[in-house]
Amino acid sequence: MSGPSQFANPKLNSEDTKTRFTDYVVLVTGGCSGIGKATLERFANDGATVYALDIRIQKEDELKEKFGDRVSCIELDVSDAERCKEVVNKIAANHNSKIHTLVNCAAYFGSKGLEAAKSDWIKSFEVNVIGYSNMVQAVVPFMPKDGGCSVVNIGSISGKRAQPTRWTYSATKGAVHAVTKCMALDLHLNNIRVNSIAPGWIWSPEVLKACDGDREVGHAQWHKFFMTSRLGEVEEVAAVITFLASKDASYITGANIPVCGGYLAVGPEQMGESSKYAGTEESAE
Repeated sequence: MSGPSQFANPKLNSEDTKTRFTDYVVLVTGGCSGIGKATLERFANDGATVYALDIRIQKEDELKEKFGDRVSCIELDVSDAERCKEVVNKIAANHNSKIHTLVNCAAYFGSKGLEAAKSDWIKSFEVNVIGYSNMVQAVVPFMPKDGGCSVVNIGSISGKRAQPTRWTYSATKGAVHAVTKCMALDLHLNNIRVNSIAPGWIWSPEVLKACDGDREVGHAQWHKFFMTSRLGEVEEVAAVITFLASKDASYITGANIPVCGGYLAVGPEQMGESSKYAGTEESAE
């Protein structure tokens, strides 16, 4: 269920962007499911050669049938720095030592609060922060310095708002937003742009788990959190990621782009249905 018709999902202009990434080599960690898979599909649709690097390979046959040899899936645990370098080196060797775009989308969703053990903190940071650094360190040597190269890190609204029992996950996403700015500052010397996004509640596999796979139930519970009165689709997040990697975003770096249907702009009054404000006709004495 997508919410009121006036907020129906827009048609993404994938038919108009089919060649914008021709000759690009793109790596997407966590690329076999959810936002990562949608991102891989959009890059492939737009002409790139794309590699899904994921700890669990799935749906490769489906992707191959749709995009042919422009899509490949490779098993990778991004917390293993040496394995990251090994995989990236092999990919680069097949493409004249050139890689143009990295999307860090792999994530560990474990979320603990007061009960968090040291092992919970370590696991969260190993994947969600150190894993991002491992991949950037492995890829940057192969990014041409003549422009057009970029990194997009996937953060979260959880890195910007207090949420119950989310100490470990939220801390890593806040770190992603911070390290993205530092990466952008350092890598501008290589003519590489680095940005992050903060997705909100998106119909990803993890969100679907929270409503037992019933989108209608989930919509009824959560739609009021957003100005758009609905949750987002993974394809909408992918559209922003690919925009940030494109030449149309050539003057954007060190930025965090919310992709959250207005979640981060809404205050505790939410849509204001039951609120009265000073100075309004209803509240005036």
